[in-house]
Amino acid sequence: MINERKLSKNLPVVKNDNLIYARYNSTQTGMKIIYIAASKIKSDDMALKEFFFSVKEFCEMLEIKNTGKYDKLKKACESLIQSYVHIETEKGWKLYPWFHHIEYLEHEGIFKVQFHEYLAPYLLYVKNNIYTKISLHSVLSLNSQYSMRFYEICSQSLKYKNTAEKIIELKELKLMFGIDKDEYPKYGNFKQKVLLQAQKEINEKADVYFEFEEYKEARKVVEIKFSIRRNNQKQEKEELLEKYQRQMKMTKEELSEELQRTLLEKYDCFIASDYIYCFHRNAIQATIDGISENEFNLRDKNKAIVFFKRVLENKHTKYNSEK
Repeated sequence: MINERKLSKNLPVVKNDNLIYARYNSTQTGMKIIYIAASKIKSDDMALKEFFFSVKEFCEMLEIKNTGKYDKLKKACESLIQSYVHIETEKGWKLYPWFHHIEYLEHEGIFKVQFHEYLAPYLLYVKNNIYTKISLHSVLSLNSQYSMRFYEICSQSLKYKNTAEKIIELKELKLMFGIDKDEYPKYGNFKQKVLLQAQKEINEKADVYFEFEEYKEARKVVEIKFSIRRNNQKQEKEELLEKYQRQMKMTKEELSEELQRTLLEKYDCFIASDYIYCFHRNAIQATIDGISENEFNLRDKNKAIVFFKRVLENKHTKYNSEK
């Protein structure tokens, strides 16, 4: 059975919290394959289905350049099919494979992928009692597999709230990330290569923000406390961009109704959409943008109707003169 959900960075990824804190290691490309595959799962899916995607759309999502893209994807898929997830249980632990199969159809340029059925309780909405929604857009913007894992931890910690604190043992953190004992034997190396890199990347690119504090015993770092909050400025910029893109697809009639709603909500000011429609489309769009960006200095809301009619008239004159 094939899942037809189209690839989009706007889709959420759902993971059971136990899977977020599971132990596994993967490459950057491998991690992104997992995220994109999980984003294809629908909220009403009762089983993990097979789905397909073209190499072209997949590489566009991952921003993989044409040079060597097939070899890069093949290596990532080979690594994933051999890897496993280690989940701690009350009685011990369980090991799960990520995928049932990954198939490539060379002539069609298509990949077919299906998660292993054992992961159903950890990836399906309907079988998940405790799960976290992860922003695919944010996580795909990250370039380190460790940044992606930290982003998951931040997202899980911030469920239903704007700030959170999380304390994780250094030993457990390394196990979660699949870091070998010999890879970063000194904490300074781990801090430089993993912690600080992830912090910089997440704080600059994602919709969350974190700082950390080291807890020591006998002068040795044993735990790390993460202070996490939502990156509202980043989130607001993304929401404004999304709103602008949505407005660009609107008809002039829909845009006029959008401005009518905006004026009513923000200034308690009613100007009929039929009246607004008479003005240049760019004048309507520019007025909406100006309101979003707090461009207008309106001191008396009682004069809002006259004020914004004049704004529309001035912008209309401007755009007509540019023809």
